[in-house]
Amino acid sequence: MRIKYSWIFFIPVAILSVVLRVYQILFVDKGIDKNFLNSGRIWLVYAGLVALLYIVLLILCVADKKTSPYYQPKSNLLAGLFGILSAGTLIFNAGMQAGALFSANTTGNTPVVLMINAIFGILGGIILLFMGISSFSGKNLVRKTGIFSALTAIWACIQLVTTFIGYTKHAIHEYDMTNLFYMAFLTLALLHLSMMYQGVAFKNTVKGTLLYGMPGFVTVTVYAVADALKQYDNSRMYDILGSLNTITFMLIGLYVLCMMIEMTVHAKSVDAEIKTDDHYIGKGSLQIEEKTESKDEVSQDKLSDTKINTIDVSDVEDDVNKDLDEVDSVIETMEKEENNPENYSPWSEEYFNRETNSPAKDDEIEKSLEDIDKLIDEISLEDD
Repeated sequence: MRIKYSWIFFIPVAILSVVLRVYQILFVDKGIDKNFLNSGRIWLVYAGLVALLYIVLLILCVADKKTSPYYQPKSNLLAGLFGILSAGTLIFNAGMQAGALFSANTTGNTPVVLMINAIFGILGGIILLFMGISSFSGKNLVRKTGIFSALTAIWACIQLVTTFIGYTKHAIHEYDMTNLFYMAFLTLALLHLSMMYQGVAFKNTVKGTLLYGMPGFVTVTVYAVADALKQYDNSRMYDILGSLNTITFMLIGLYVLCMMIEMTVHAKSVDAEIKTDDHYIGKGSLQIEEKTESKDEVSQDKLSDTKINTIDVSDVEDDVNKDLDEVDSVIETMEKEENNPENYSPWSEEYFNRETNSPAKDDEIEKSLEDIDKLIDEISLEDD
């Protein structure tokens, strides 16, 4: 994954940018040293470094075809810490702006701007709090928020627009307008992070977070350090309440930095993701085969038990034939009883015809007649 090489360019650019701005404020702007670089050249070098970093990151993102667009957040203590701190300062700042609505000094469109900043600041702070808790626990709590996960990015975008409108009312040289750049970069980085928590590809959430998060962290760090040095030089103190917006973005930048480190370490390539899916598919099919085999074994056991407990068909036929023979014998006995002359009714026709109908009686009569004929023949022979 070529996007990992971006750290080689990010680290020296971040260090050199901070050193240049600190050198400019402490030495060049005070007139102590102007032989090395003047203020204009320092601004030019600083802008060139940020632009060069962004161009290199863009080239690496385009050349990187292996980084998966999907990423599951892991447990990250530092990211969770900075996420919760940034959410706390964001909600506190939004609460102060909501309280300023009832101030007598608000005129013109200021109440509307304060109300919008307060509403989206509180909602964006809640989403940022969920992000921090998710990094602490390792469980994706932001996914349950759905489309509302982009509220933090929307709040940052509103800050960008209102700050730009405020600068249009003043001369350019009166303010350090580089905060517009870190607001723009961090807005896009937060948008990609929200899409990452939702599991949406959004081209590539991992590469997008690095593409916008790294220049965003560089610019917000340079601005926050320069602002702190200026305040200390002017009043020998740092106005925390007046710098809540800068502090909030600085903590968001640190949160994004920790998330970028986590993504660089744990991000998967597309090939590894496909292999993992194949592994799970193979594992699932293996489990299905094992379950099928176990079911087959159970069915075979049941069949064997059934065979043991069943009766042979031939045995059943013998028993049935035996019972049928008994039934036939009973029926035959009943018919014999019915045809027995002794059981005839005296008023029935069978009773009167019982002798003629009986073949045994007929035989006896014929035999008797033959005996009579023999006897007559013997008597006639004696007379002769």
